[in-house]
Amino acid sequence: MIRITFLVHSLRLGGTEVQLSALVRGLDRREFASTVVSFQDDGELIGEIRDAGVSVVTVGMRGRRNLVGFLLRVARTVRDSRPDLVYSYLDFPNAVAA
Repeated sequence: MIRITFLVHSLRLGGTEVQLSALVRGLDRREFASTVVSFQDDGELIGEIRDAGVSVVTVGMRGRRNLVGFLLRVARTVRDSRPDLVYSYLDFPNAVAA
């Protein structure tokens, strides 16, 4: 089983987010265990992804004031998911993944 953790800013409706949802819902669950980490706690696609049996974790990014706490929550969440692969979408999640 290959464990993949996906990092995304939010799961609100948008092109990138819809593509991520389609990807994780389409992966064969016998071969891939996916976890989606959304930096924000809301989004129309959270339920759709969870309903497909994919784990979604939100880490509550609330602006720049608590950046250290946010980064620690992301690091802990990624570590706990024990991924073989981390895949991020767009600029800020790419910087956090790096």
